[in-house]
Amino acid sequence: MIVFILALKIFLGIVFLSTCIEKVYHYSSHKQNIKNYGMMNEKFIPIIALLDVLLESAVALFLIIGVFDVYALSFGVILLLFYTFAIILNLTKGNRFKCGCGGIAGDSMISWKLVIRNFLLILSLMFLIVSYRYLVIWNESIHNLGLDLFSVHYLLLINIVLLLTFSYITAKRIFKVNKMEVE
Repeated sequence: MIVFILALKIFLGIVFLSTCIEKVYHYSSHKQNIKNYGMMNEKFIPIIALLDVLLESAVALFLIIGVFDVYALSFGVILLLFYTFAIILNLTKGNRFKCGCGGIAGDSMISWKLVIRNFLLILSLMFLIVSYRYLVIWNESIHNLGLDLFSVHYLLLINIVLLLTFSYITAKRIFKVNKMEVE
């Protein structure tokens, strides 16, 4: 159970990190996406865009690194509730535009599917908040074995990074081989 909880926490951190990176990389598009939602005066959009990126990056890094878990999870829920509210508001008005999610989450048109996806992400974050007590108890019990939650967390994180690196190298080689076969 503990490995599932840690893996879910790291996965959600990667989701937030990938969307944050996309928003930073395409910052002017990010500001335009906020404008598309039509929920605030245009003069506040640069401030909101910056706060959004800062909060998303903090949530992502804290979840991945494994510090301030409850705060990161809580702010993740708040961000997703805000995003979901904005999507629902625009869907009920009949507006159609790209969601501006980016990263692993993609950048599709706003739809009820996005509302359901965000709801599932919110449930995952809330599950982790409830599980936090279990993590603390588990950490205290394994501490007697000379381990701690951070050690297990980092070992899992290292394994995920190695798996992603191996997958990337393999995919790159397969693509290179297929490209040579086409020529």
